[in-house]
Amino acid sequence: MEFKPGRYVIGIWFLAGEGHDFQMSVWTDDPAESKATAWEAEWRFRYYDEEDPRNDPFSGKDRKSFWHGTFTGSETEAFEHTEDTIRKMVNMPSWMEKKTGMSYREKQFMPLYSSNIEFIIEQLKKQPWAHMKELTKEEYDELMKKEDEEDA
Repeated sequence: MEFKPGRYVIGIWFLAGEGHDFQMSVWTDDPAESKATAWEAEWRFRYYDEEDPRNDPFSGKDRKSFWHGTFTGSETEAFEHTEDTIRKMVNMPSWMEKKTGMSYREKQFMPLYSSNIEFIIEQLKKQPWAHMKELTKEEYDELMKKEDEEDA
């Protein structure tokens, strides 16, 4: 997830599994913040490297897949929709295993309800599941170049 000025984040959900994990965040870039009606979600599946499951999250050994979606509704509806999806993933392990071959054993939710980047980062630093990397200027420039090429 990219943190940038004006991005209002409801929260971040994290699910731990055996050999994999799942993370999802919901936000809006609408200046109305909590009064917005257009929301975005990004979720990420991480599949740990079988030979080195405790490797550094930035080593490139794990396989990750990212997904992005949008939906409309109030802040409460955005939260409830996301929470319902997460609840199904945790509480319906047989359904999840049939669909994906995976199940999740625990859910964590980090409520943010904020667009204050410093606050969000401080909250993330407190989470044992949050792995963050501050990019160098060169890494950031390369990332932005790649995103521009993908958008073109």
